[in-house]
Amino acid sequence: MRLISNNFDNIQTAVRKVKQDSAEVKLTVDTLQDKMARLEDKSRQCNIRLVGLAEGEEVRMLLSLNDYLVIGGDFNTVHNSLLDRSQISHFDQTSSKLFNDFIKQINVCDVWRLRNEAVKDYTFFSARHKSYSRIDYLLSSPALI
Repeated sequence: MRLISNNFDNIQTAVRKVKQDSAEVKLTVDTLQDKMARLEDKSRQCNIRLVGLAEGEEVRMLLSLNDYLVIGGDFNTVHNSLLDRSQISHFDQTSSKLFNDFIKQINVCDVWRLRNEAVKDYTFFSARHKSYSRIDYLLSSPALI
C-alpha cells in the first residue's frame, strides 16, 4: 500500500510540473503571438516614401512625371476589398481609401487588375488573421499601357 501511495505522490508531482510547464509555454506563445500581431499591424501602415525628397513632396514629384510613371511595390493594403482579400477587414476602410485616393491623385492604373478584372488572387498570407490579400501592385500611367 505504501508503494502505491508513493507512486501516486510521484505522479501528482509530475502532473503539477507538467501543468506549470504548459502554463509557461502558453504564456510564451501568447506573448510571441502579440508581438507578431503588433509587427504585422505596423507593417500595414501607409508609408510611401521616396529617398531624397522631403516628406510630403512625393505626390508633387510623382504628378510631375505624368505620362511616364510606373510604380511597383508592397503597399500593405488592398485596392478592392471584395476582390483583393479573402476576408473583409475593418482595417480596409481607411487604408484602401487612402490607397485609392493616391491612385486617383497621381492618375495611375493597377496593371494586373486591368488584365484580370474579376480574378481573386493573392500575394500575402496573414497567419494572424488566417486570410489572404493582394497587397503587391504594379501601377502605371494609362499612356504606358
